Amino acid sequence: MALGYNNGSNVTQLVYRPGRVDCPTSPYTKKFNKFPTNGGHGDFNDMLDFLQRQFNYSDRQVVAIMGAHNLGRMSREHSGFIGPWTPCPDVLDNEYYIYLVQNDWVQVNTVVKTTGHRDIHDRFQWSDRSHVPDAFDHNVEKYLNVDIAIYRNISTTSNGKVEVPLNQTSFSRTKAIVEEFAGNNDIWLKEFISAFQAMIQSGCEQKGLKLSPIEKQYPLELPWSDL
Repeated sequence: MALGYNNGSNVTQLVYRPGRVDCPTSPYTKKFNKFPTNGGHGDFNDMLDFLQRQFNYSDRQVVAIMGAHNLGRMSREHSGFIGPWTPCPDVLDNEYYIYLVQNDWVQVNTVVKTTGHRDIHDRFQWSDRSHVPDAFDHNVEKYLNVDIAIYRNISTTSNGKVEVPLNQTSFSRTKAIVEEFAGNNDIWLKEFISAFQAMIQSGCEQKGLKLSPIEKQYPLELPWSDL
């Protein structure tokens, strides 16, 4: 659905290939995995370590895959964070990078102690300065530390707080990549597709993968007009 709204010329190159095998204990497991990157409060090094260790990503692939945050929203009941990343959370394009470069970001703690949900500790997120009064609004776009970190060098405390004003930090080593993707949707989409397919096929033998039924039926253009 999200790809159908995208005007990028590379959109039809994204092919989903099912065929991964569930682990023997699926859907039950006693193995406990924490959220990567310090539960969303990590910095660039946390994120890079996780993505390189799991998927052997380069810097460009790390920045490219982060564009998936253009889709969907954060939910208090799942992660403790709230809000979408962009105003159009059902469209997969490079808007994520445009806002990252252009917005005047300010960190806010979006936890309301009387929220009524399970006990949730501090959740530091980033909001455009003009939206700070609406930071608790579930429909106002907000970024995480890991989003900001691909553009600015930030250091976080153990609970995710950044104590240095963003305008006093230096730019991240991936600044130029972020700005390149912000300026060209086609370039980003092409590299996102490569990174995304490497992620979903990681650890799976190619011979076990196959085209999804919809790709067999519509190999070049998906029938968005029929949805």
